[in-house]
Amino acid sequence: WVGLPTAAAAPAAPGFAAALSAASLAATGADSLWTVPVTRTDARGLAMGDAMLADDLTIGSILSNPASLGLLRQDRSWSAGSTHDGRQNRMGHRLVAPLLRDRVHRLAVSASREHRGDRRLSLRSDSPYRPPDWTLTDASLFYALTFDQRFSLAVEQRMHHASADLGDVWTGTTRIGAFYRPDPSISYGFILDGFGRTPTVRLGEDGRTRTATSAPGESIEIGSTFRYPFEFRPTRMVLSLASRKDFDQRGILYKAGLEFMATPWLALRGGFLLRSYSDQDGPRAGLGLRGRHVWIDYGVAYSE
Repeated sequence: WVGLPTAAAAPAAPGFAAALSAASLAATGADSLWTVPVTRTDARGLAMGDAMLADDLTIGSILSNPASLGLLRQDRSWSAGSTHDGRQNRMGHRLVAPLLRDRVHRLAVSASREHRGDRRLSLRSDSPYRPPDWTLTDASLFYALTFDQRFSLAVEQRMHHASADLGDVWTGTTRIGAFYRPDPSISYGFILDGFGRTPTVRLGEDGRTRTATSAPGESIEIGSTFRYPFEFRPTRMVLSLASRKDFDQRGILYKAGLEFMATPWLALRGGFLLRSYSDQDGPRAGLGLRGRHVWIDYGVAYSE
C-alpha cells in the first residue's frame, strides 16, 4: 500500500497470504461453502500481526479499530494499496480517506474490491482446494465521537456486494469500537463485532458458484499499544498486543506486533498470531519507508 502520508498493505509473495484475506472452507454435502473474506488491515497492521487495535498513527489504523479515527496522530493522511493472496491467487485493492474533522466529530470512508488475480499467477501446487471465482466490493462509513482528546467512541457501517457465476448478493455489517489514550505512551482499544450479514459463495458439483448470506458471528476484541521512549519524541519502538474471542468458536486468538525505527526513515516490523483452538499460527513481517509526505509500507504473512 502507498499513502500520503500513511501506511497500507503491499503484495505478499506466492505461497504467502495477506492476513485475514483468505477464505475459510467448510464441507457441506456435495458442495463447498466459502465465507467471502473481509480484509480489515493495512500493510503496517499485517506486518505487526493485526494487533493494531490500540494504534492511532495513521488513517489506516481505523481498519483495525474505527474508534482510532477520533484520536489519530496523522489525521490528514489517506492510504491506498493492494494485497495478493498467493495461496488462492486473490487480489485486493483499498482506499481509505477522511471526510470530516473537528475536535468532537470525525467521518471517514473506505472502499475496496477483491477479485481473482491474473491467471498467470497460479495457485500453490500443494493446495488441496480450488477456490471458486467471485468478486467482492464493499464500502464503509466511519463515525467517531471524541471526548477530551483522550477517549473516542465509533461505529463502522459497511456494505458488501458479492457476485459469482449464479447471481449476486448485498449485505451489511456493523462494528462498534472504543479507544482510550490516557497518556501519549500508551493506549487501549476495544471492538464489538458481528452485527448484520456477510456474503458467502457456494461451489457446486457443476463447478459454478452461487451466492448466499450468513451471520458473521459475534466477537469481542481488546488490545493495547505501548510506545518507547516515553519522555520525548520521536518514538523509536511500538509494541502492540491484542486478543479476540469469537463466540462461535472455542479458544482465543492472541496477536502481537513490534515496530522498531532503525533510522528516521526505515521501520522494521514483525508479528505473530497464536490461536489456542487450532494449529494455524504464523509469523508476520514487513518494513516501512518514511518520507516527508509519502510513506510506503510492505507486509507479508505466511499461510499454512
